[in-house]
Amino acid sequence: MDYAIDFIPIGNSNGDAICIRYGNVDVPVLWTDIIDGGFSEIGDKLIEHMLTYYGSTNVANMLLTHADDDHARGLIKVLDQCQVGALYMNRPWLFVDDVLPHFHGNYTRQGLIDRFRDMHPYLVDLEDIANRKRVPIFDAFQGTTVGHRLILAPSRQRYIDLIPDLDKTPTSYRASSPFQAIVQGTQNALNSIYEFWGMETLEEYPDPTSASNETCVVQLARYGT
Repeated sequence: MDYAIDFIPIGNSNGDAICIRYGNVDVPVLWTDIIDGGFSEIGDKLIEHMLTYYGSTNVANMLLTHADDDHARGLIKVLDQCQVGALYMNRPWLFVDDVLPHFHGNYTRQGLIDRFRDMHPYLVDLEDIANRKRVPIFDAFQGTTVGHRLILAPSRQRYIDLIPDLDKTPTSYRASSPFQAIVQGTQNALNSIYEFWGMETLEEYPDPTSASNETCVVQLARYGT
């Protein structure tokens, strides 16, 4: 199998925008997958890249690894303007029944759904466009196959466990507890220790990053075989 993996520059951010082109060049069908889309303006760059180097803007699979805006927003324009076969992303409001007890009566079920959606407008935009264009949306959990990639993490339960601690989630009982405040204070102190020449602070088993990053989709790709 022939393939190309292109990383699109998105500027001063930790986000990503990745195009993958794969298939057999001896046959007329080649597939394009997109993983993340950077900020809003990167959507135009993704479309231009596909037209320039692939000769087509048809996308077989679009995947959002996690709900940070520097990964999600650029996908909105691509989904709106291109033909997309399937969208893979995780939406916290679909799991409201699993996390509602963490909010100890501060929200009704519908109230928490509405709050989740208000705090993730770009996920809502992707969902609305996909529904309008009849693009199927799938959860991106462990064991799911996307093109020639296997999702290794997160599991469905791991994602649910992290929802109450997401930055864009309303404050939950867990997040406002004294223990959580101590953990956050300790993490802030550790974050102030920077590496310099002759000293590195990386640990063999580092503490988790933000809850949002912990929900990030991890994939195993198999190309060229």
